Amino acid sequence: MARSILPLTASDLASITPAIGTIVSSATRVASVNSSDFVNFKPFAGLMVTVSITGGNSSGPTLTPAIEAKMGSGTYEDILGAAAIAASTGAGTHSYVIYPGATTKTRGDIVSAAPVALPENWRLAITQSSTRTRAYSAEAIYLT
Repeated sequence: MARSILPLTASDLASITPAIGTIVSSATRVASVNSSDFVNFKPFAGLMVTVSITGGNSSGPTLTPAIEAKMGSGTYEDILGAAAIAASTGAGTHSYVIYPGATTKTRGDIVSAAPVALPENWRLAITQSSTRTRAYSAEAIYLT
Protein backbone atom coordinates (compact mmCIF):
# COMPACT_ATOMS: atom_id res chain seq x y z
CA MET A 1 0.00 0.00 0.00
CA ALA A 2 1.33 3.43 -0.96
CA ARG A 3 2.10 5.68 1.93
CA SER A 4 0.84 9.27 1.76
CA ILE A 5 3.15 12.09 2.72
CA LEU A 6 0.27 14.52 3.16
CA PRO A 7 -0.65 16.53 5.09
CA LEU A 8 2.62 18.36 5.68
CA THR A 9 3.16 20.08 8.98
CA ALA A 10 4.64 23.58 9.38
CA SER A 11 7.87 21.91 10.48
CA ASP A 12 7.94 19.80 7.29
CA LEU A 13 7.43 22.90 5.15
CA ALA A 14 10.17 24.82 6.97
CA SER A 15 12.63 22.03 6.28
CA ILE A 16 12.05 22.13 2.50
CA THR A 17 11.43 25.86 1.98
CA PRO A 18 14.49 27.64 0.62
CA ALA A 19 13.86 30.83 2.60
CA ILE A 20 16.51 32.28 4.86
CA GLY A 21 14.82 35.51 5.92
CA THR A 22 16.50 38.47 7.60
CA ILE A 23 20.29 38.34 7.47
CA VAL A 24 21.02 41.93 8.57
CA SER A 25 18.49 43.31 11.03
CA SER A 26 16.86 46.67 10.49
CA ALA A 27 18.83 49.44 12.23
CA THR A 28 20.25 52.89 11.74
CA ARG A 29 23.97 52.40 11.28
CA VAL A 30 27.10 54.55 11.28
CA ALA A 31 29.56 51.86 10.16
CA SER A 32 29.97 48.92 7.78
CA VAL A 33 28.36 45.59 8.71
CA ASN A 34 28.80 41.90 7.87
CA SER A 35 26.05 39.32 8.21
CA SER A 36 26.71 36.09 10.01
CA ASP A 37 28.29 33.31 7.98
CA PHE A 38 25.74 31.03 6.31
CA VAL A 39 26.12 27.43 5.20
CA ASN A 40 24.55 26.39 1.90
CA PHE A 41 23.67 22.95 3.27
CA LYS A 42 21.34 21.55 0.57
CA PRO A 43 23.29 22.76 -1.59
CA PHE A 44 21.24 25.39 -3.36
CA ALA A 45 22.43 26.68 -6.75
CA GLY A 46 21.96 30.33 -6.01
CA LEU A 47 20.82 33.15 -3.81
CA MET A 48 18.91 36.43 -3.96
CA VAL A 49 19.76 39.11 -1.42
CA THR A 50 17.61 42.22 -1.02
CA VAL A 51 18.88 45.31 0.78
CA SER A 52 16.00 47.50 2.00
CA ILE A 53 16.90 51.10 2.74
CA THR A 54 14.38 52.64 5.09
CA GLY A 55 16.06 55.91 6.02
CA GLY A 56 18.75 58.36 5.09
CA ASN A 57 19.13 61.62 3.25
CA SER A 58 21.11 63.12 0.40
CA SER A 59 24.08 63.79 2.67
CA GLY A 60 24.13 60.25 4.06
CA PRO A 61 26.72 57.60 3.20
CA THR A 62 26.76 55.36 0.16
CA LEU A 63 26.32 51.63 0.76
CA THR A 64 28.27 49.03 -1.20
CA PRO A 65 26.95 45.47 -0.79
CA ALA A 66 29.04 42.40 -1.60
CA ILE A 67 28.21 38.71 -1.37
CA GLU A 68 31.35 36.95 -0.21
CA ALA A 69 32.52 33.33 -0.27
CA LYS A 70 34.30 32.09 2.84
CA MET A 71 37.51 30.37 1.85
CA GLY A 72 39.02 27.37 3.64
CA SER A 73 41.59 29.69 5.24
CA GLY A 74 38.77 31.72 6.86
CA THR A 75 39.24 34.74 4.59
CA TYR A 76 36.49 36.11 2.36
CA GLU A 77 36.43 36.65 -1.41
CA ASP A 78 33.83 38.75 -3.27
CA ILE A 79 31.69 36.72 -5.65
CA LEU A 80 29.35 39.64 -6.31
CA GLY A 81 30.65 43.13 -5.69
CA ALA A 82 27.80 45.50 -6.49
CA ALA A 83 27.86 49.16 -7.40
CA ALA A 84 27.42 51.57 -4.52
CA ILE A 85 23.91 52.65 -3.57
CA ALA A 86 24.11 56.44 -3.57
CA ALA A 87 22.84 58.45 -0.63
CA SER A 88 20.58 60.36 -3.02
CA THR A 89 18.81 57.09 -3.88
CA GLY A 90 16.81 57.30 -0.66
CA ALA A 91 14.47 54.58 0.56
CA GLY A 92 13.88 51.52 -1.59
CA THR A 93 14.93 47.95 -2.30
CA HIS A 94 17.96 46.73 -4.20
CA SER A 95 18.30 43.02 -5.02
CA TYR A 96 21.35 41.00 -6.02
CA VAL A 97 21.39 37.50 -7.56
CA ILE A 98 24.03 34.78 -7.55
CA TYR A 99 23.01 31.96 -9.88
CA PRO A 100 24.75 29.87 -12.58
CA GLY A 101 23.94 31.40 -15.95
CA ALA A 102 22.43 34.58 -14.49
CA THR A 103 22.75 37.62 -16.71
CA THR A 104 23.69 41.08 -15.53
CA LYS A 105 20.53 42.59 -17.01
CA THR A 106 18.55 44.49 -14.42
CA ARG A 107 14.88 43.81 -13.91
CA GLY A 108 12.60 45.37 -11.33
CA ASP A 109 14.57 45.69 -8.10
CA ILE A 110 17.34 43.35 -9.30
CA VAL A 111 20.29 45.65 -9.88
CA SER A 112 23.16 43.17 -10.21
CA ALA A 113 23.75 39.48 -10.89
CA ALA A 114 26.73 37.12 -10.96
CA PRO A 115 26.64 33.96 -13.14
CA VAL A 116 28.28 31.69 -10.54
CA ALA A 117 27.12 28.92 -8.22
CA LEU A 118 26.61 29.76 -4.56
CA PRO A 119 29.51 28.42 -2.49
CA GLU A 120 29.14 26.27 0.61
CA ASN A 121 29.91 29.15 3.01
CA TRP A 122 28.98 32.78 2.38
CA ARG A 123 28.02 36.09 3.95
CA LEU A 124 26.80 39.57 3.01
CA ALA A 125 29.14 42.52 3.62
CA ILE A 126 27.82 46.09 3.39
CA THR A 127 30.47 48.78 3.31
CA GLN A 128 29.29 52.19 4.48
CA SER A 129 31.25 55.17 3.11
CA SER A 130 31.08 57.42 6.19
CA THR A 131 29.83 57.61 9.77
CA ARG A 132 26.71 59.54 8.77
CA THR A 133 23.59 57.51 9.51
CA ARG A 134 21.73 55.24 7.13
CA ALA A 135 18.91 52.86 8.07
CA TYR A 136 18.70 49.52 6.27
CA SER A 137 18.21 45.77 6.55
CA ALA A 138 18.83 42.76 4.30
CA GLU A 139 16.97 39.56 3.54
CA ALA A 140 17.96 36.51 1.52
CA ILE A 141 16.36 33.52 -0.14
CA TYR A 142 18.03 30.49 -1.64
CA LEU A 143 17.33 29.71 -5.31
CA THR A 144 17.02 26.14 -6.56
